Amino acid sequence: RRSFFRSSSAKLMWNAPGDALLACAFSDVDKTNQSYYGEQSLHYLSADGQREQLVELKDGPIHDVKWAPNGKHF
Repeated sequence: RRSFFRSSSAKLMWNAPGDALLACAFSDVDKTNQSYYGEQSLHYLSADGQREQLVELKDGPIHDVKWAPNGKHF
């Protein structure tokens, strides 16, 4: 199970079929002191619990994330 213990808020987005979730987690404080705006992370989780994955992103903030209409890609 994924823990978001350092996050102060999160945006949860289910795909259309309801079998996967994207969780965009936000923290007010950046523990590495590299960002004034805190930390952000994006996580992919399957509804059956078989897959939990931190989505690797390039440096910088997450501006937006959406599921494709078919719910298979984001």
